Amino acid sequence: MGRDASKAARLEPGLRLDQYELLYAIAEGQTSSVWLARLSGKRGFERLVAVKVILPDPTQSERQRRTFLDEARLAARVQHDNVAQTRDLGEARGFLYFVMEWVDGDSLETLNRAVLQAGHSFPIPIALRVLVDACSGMHAAHEARGDDDAPLEIVHRNLSLSNLLVSTTGMIKVIDFGLAKARVGVLDETKTSEIRARVDLVAPEISLGRPVDRRADVWSLGAVLYELCAGVAPYASLTVRQGIAARATGAMPEPLPDRVPTLVRFIVSKALAIDPKVRFSTAEGMRATLEDAARSLGPPATPEHVADLVKMHLASKIRHRSVAIQVALTAAAERKRPLDSGVLGASENAPPQVFGIGSSASLDAAAAVAIASEPKLPARIEIDAEPTRNIGASVALFLGAVVVGAVLAVVLRAR
Repeated sequence: MGRDASKAARLEPGLRLDQYELLYAIAEGQTSSVWLARLSGKRGFERLVAVKVILPDPTQSERQRRTFLDEARLAARVQHDNVAQTRDLGEARGFLYFVMEWVDGDSLETLNRAVLQAGHSFPIPIALRVLVDACSGMHAAHEARGDDDAPLEIVHRNLSLSNLLVSTTGMIKVIDFGLAKARVGVLDETKTSEIRARVDLVAPEISLGRPVDRRADVWSLGAVLYELCAGVAPYASLTVRQGIAARATGAMPEPLPDRVPTLVRFIVSKALAIDPKVRFSTAEGMRATLEDAARSLGPPATPEHVADLVKMHLASKIRHRSVAIQVALTAAAERKRPLDSGVLGASENAPPQVFGIGSSASLDAAAAVAIASEPKLPARIEIDAEPTRNIGASVALFLGAVVVGAVLAVVLRAR
């Protein structure tokens, strides 16, 4: 991306990348950001989507761009209900982007943290339900094939609680294939040092720089289940160096709490085996064993049970997100209003502008709470006092004219 291209536009609410209108930033990393956006089609068709955009950087290497493209292409190959779907890939206004389905939810990490902060343990039956769905999604990724019908041999390598989304309906979605490995593509070139910072979340062979296959993701699935059961990640008490040394010597993490059923302990232990040969050979095999364990503990948890847990502990975040979306859509509508309406607007092709809300528009108390609490909102909202000042000026001129007229009348009558 050239320097001139990076100056052509800024990522901000109202910017259009082809048919996608950015509404507000959801998350931002060092090299990319994710935006809630609106797809506008013919005859008034609209759909909310998530758009991941590579951030403009004059020093950006071609390898970074290829990695971004490979992430989109690999994710698009995986078609499954438990994997966030990639729907489009494009480049506009100097920005490289790809489009994913919009999932109204939060990360499993956010949900787990909220449960722990409330003084509870993550319910075991719901943990098993979450892992069953996560295993299904990862098995679909592992089984994905290319145009030649040959296996792509995708390995996520970065699976964790933060890369599993939990929707408000209780669906689990695997996201973020940014560090994935495949049979083809430059993603194989990811340096081990780039992953070691997350040593408590990745398989031993990754942290030790050894060859990896799908069983590395099986280890990560076991680590997710361990963290839900124990409240902390495996090897969380160790430093990065100590964690790597422990795996190199075959040391297992601390035992799970006594409240965890024996069969669940067995599943976690097998998935976290240092030797990949001892683990479940596939995520599908782990899924089947998890379902057996769930049935042995009583009626298995359903997506509805997961949704109930989400609503119980994340109700405030769900409400704030809903209001933020409405504020963003209101902002988009304001930008389309003509300039003579008293509110700054923007045509579809014009650059986005900061918009003002005059006396003809207002935000309710819930929106005000959302604006105060959300770290990133659709735009900077400013109360526009200009219409009031204009009315005041007009009234002053009118009264001045009346006074001058009265004085002239008195003078003329005196004469």
